[in-house]
Amino acid sequence: MGKSKDLATLKDSGLSIDGTLTTTSTGTNLTSNSYNVVKIQTDKDDNGSNDDAILQFTTGSSNTVKGELRYDESESKFEIGHGDNQGHISIDSSGRVTKPSQPAWRIGRGSTYTVTNGQNTNTAINFNLTSDTTRRFFTQGGITVSSGVVTVPVSGIYNVGTTVRLDGVGSGYVIMSIRINNDTAGSTGTYNIKGPSGFSSSYNTWTENTIFKLNASDTVRVYHYISNDANFDVHYISYFSGYLLG
Repeated sequence: MGKSKDLATLKDSGLSIDGTLTTTSTGTNLTSNSYNVVKIQTDKDDNGSNDDAILQFTTGSSNTVKGELRYDESESKFEIGHGDNQGHISIDSSGRVTKPSQPAWRIGRGSTYTVTNGQNTNTAINFNLTSDTTRRFFTQGGITVSSGVVTVPVSGIYNVGTTVRLDGVGSGYVIMSIRINNDTAGSTGTYNIKGPSGFSSSYNTWTENTIFKLNASDTVRVYHYISNDANFDVHYISYFSGYLLG
């Protein structure tokens, strides 16, 4: 593929780079202060079982890979990753983009529980089922859940939604909302389950879907506020979900 060439000699062509372009059996390296900063590798055999082309960005004397663009020939996918061979963003041959590490959650109730005569008047619904393949509950991408309270790992715009079924709503009232950091002023989707006419005394379903701009470590919860004389069952057919849009 040719001998090593000082890139300074390419200034006349309009390209000025401090470093050395070196060709080796594994590809081409752009070095600075004797350390690789860019490494390009190709699969000369094109045999369908190896990575056909890799552009890596490295640093330090150990040439640690900080990020890369990779064509994974065995899976027919183009990948972008932070680090070595991570595939954080993947594009298949049909142009479909997947992000398997994107923060997301869908959690639910393991069983129905009863709130009677003002119990738990200010609390988050405890979505205690976070992993169930049958009901498709899961968390990923650094999402943590404790007693139904979701903590997000990274700042961004999140789509957040919930469906809650309340059975046997008695007297009094119930107000449902999604809260960020338990901030009543920032609550959304506030809804009186029992109040004016038009609500069932047998069962009610509250559904809300919205977006929030969240900071890393912010908490999100589905909240019920009830009067002292209210009573109802939070049915197990209830769930809470969300994901990072960007």
